[in-house]
Amino acid sequence: VPISKKLLAHKHKVIDLPDPKRGRGWRWLVAAYLSAIYSQVDFTREVYVFGVARGSSIDSVRKAFREFDLSTPRIWGFDSFSGIPDEGVGVSRPLGWTRGTYDSSVMDRSLCKRTNSGGEVCQKSAQRLSFKEQVAILDSKLGASRADTNYIQGFYNESLTSQLFNALPFEPALFIDIDCDLYISTFQALDWIFKHKIARHGTLIGYDDWCLTHLGSAGESRAHNEISSKYNV
Repeated sequence: VPISKKLLAHKHKVIDLPDPKRGRGWRWLVAAYLSAIYSQVDFTREVYVFGVARGSSIDSVRKAFREFDLSTPRIWGFDSFSGIPDEGVGVSRPLGWTRGTYDSSVMDRSLCKRTNSGGEVCQKSAQRLSFKEQVAILDSKLGASRADTNYIQGFYNESLTSQLFNALPFEPALFIDIDCDLYISTFQALDWIFKHKIARHGTLIGYDDWCLTHLGSAGESRAHNEISSKYNV
């Protein structure tokens, strides 16, 4: 059987590892792995990014896929676009992770300062961008359009509904990028994903903030454990 040039380009036997000094974050490893098993990957599946803010996660995904000459699937980005919500009651969190932290709507970023506790504080008087304006900035930054990248606005307890799933053409996930920091947000995102069978056999899930909270009792790792138990995955 003839082997396509595209397939020959992806006959990697060794998975390249991330290298922060060369600008390779952990999403590089996702693309390297997919490249290594190229013939087994369904690239008609889609990428789901929970935690968009100013687009760094999506930008990393797109750059990593391009580096390995992979076809970048359609990307869905989910975010409040006004910062993180309150954490679940009784769940520990880093001191800086308070409601409104990482508010991407602030127009003048010089009015926002990172804190020693890992958060961000923006002046209340700062002018805010609308969701439409933020999307326009993201499109310009990423070189994307609605043909390849779509955004869903809202806190997950409000936006991630069955009505949303039924209204839009969501396809099974190739990769799910969890960069929403909190336990509550991660649980809500994964619960919606598994409830509507968007995660399938072979779906990869990456967690950006796994080690920034007490493992198993808070943050993304707690949500992962609870969803694994709830859906027997």
